[in-house]
Amino acid sequence: MSSEDDCSQKPDGQDEGPPEEVVPGGPGPGMGARPKSLFGNAVWNIASIVWITLVALFITPFLIDNIGVSHYGFYMLLVTVSMMSPSFADATVRYVAHYRAAGDIEGINRVYGATFAAEFFVLARERLWEFMTVVRQALGGTAASASRTPG
Repeated sequence: MSSEDDCSQKPDGQDEGPPEEVVPGGPGPGMGARPKSLFGNAVWNIASIVWITLVALFITPFLIDNIGVSHYGFYMLLVTVSMMSPSFADATVRYVAHYRAAGDIEGINRVYGATFAAEFFVLARERLWEFMTVVRQALGGTAASASRTPG
């Protein structure tokens, strides 16, 4: 028996067989499906959605009382647009990978340009909101007093 044969056999003398195939996006070599962790992740995701909803239900009246209805509406618009920001990153990664695999440099440049423009728009709106709040306070009013209706 040669030394090469010794390396390809298990200590008990049995062949190892073909190497495990790694499926892209699937579990790595030697890893089976893990239903317990899948269930645990699902439970935590549902719990986080419930928690965020409960916090929003309790904080909304407080925000409306303190900043007013019109400012609360604008605030929610900013929050909604800001929440799209992580989606921009995910989409950028996906499309850059797609265009890179196709060798389309112009496509990559378009994706980066569109992402930059969208992120710039989101950032500009947030900074404008902050600036307007500071200006309103500097002129002697608060955000809440400027938006409340008499009565």
